[in-house]
Amino acid sequence: MSGMKVIKPTSITSAMLASSTVAEPAPGEVAWNPSTPYAAKDVVIRTSTHMKY
Repeated sequence: MSGMKVIKPTSITSAMLASSTVAEPAPGEVAWNPSTPYAAKDVVIRTSTHMKY
């Protein structure tokens, strides 16, 4: 196993992001709306956090 390197994980934050060409929400994703009722197991993206819930 010579030459193998361990890479320490790094968390990426919005502050570290200089630019992106990825649309958010991506095609097929639903943006979270606080006034919309969602059913169990619905998946929505909160663009302010870039996380899916």
